[in-house]
Amino acid sequence: MTTLDAKLVALNAKTGAVVWRKQLADPLKGYSVTAAPTAVDGKILIGLAGAEYGVRGALKALMRRVALKSGRSTRRRPIRLVCGDT
Repeated sequence: MTTLDAKLVALNAKTGAVVWRKQLADPLKGYSVTAAPTAVDGKILIGLAGAEYGVRGALKALMRRVALKSGRSTRRRPIRLVCGDT
């Protein structure tokens, strides 16, 4: 799960206990995370918010198993989403 103070938190599915926490960005600069993380192809994708406070949002990708930062992308244009048939 993510938190308003820009953290990613992993919980034990059976007990609900916190397994680990990772600070994604500095909330004092205006960053927050308001959406649930998404698992894709072995990575966890997290969108950082904060444009209402003057910071640029970003998309972070972390490795699912160890939560190590593997990439960050900031864009001037919105990300184009491509949806396939379900």
